[in-house]
Amino acid sequence: MAALIVLILILLTPAFCVYALKASKKAELAKWKRKHAKSVVLHEERIKAYWDAEPARQAAREKADAEHKAYMKQRLDERNAEMKRKRDQS
Repeated sequence: MAALIVLILILLTPAFCVYALKASKKAELAKWKRKHAKSVVLHEERIKAYWDAEPARQAAREKADAEHKAYMKQRLDERNAEMKRKRDQS
């Protein structure tokens, strides 16, 4: 009778170990998800904020480009006027 109990225990031990290992992995995964849930949400919020701010960045980029273009046109006009003045003097 004792041999039968020992045999049953020997046969059931691997199955129990597999079950315990799977349960442990599930518990570990759930613990990791709880631990990192806040950081995942913060990451998603940062991504959303980045894309929500894209129109403002685009407008600022276009404004800077327009200002640069106006500045370069002004410098070109100044140089042209200077060259014209030098030509007229000589």
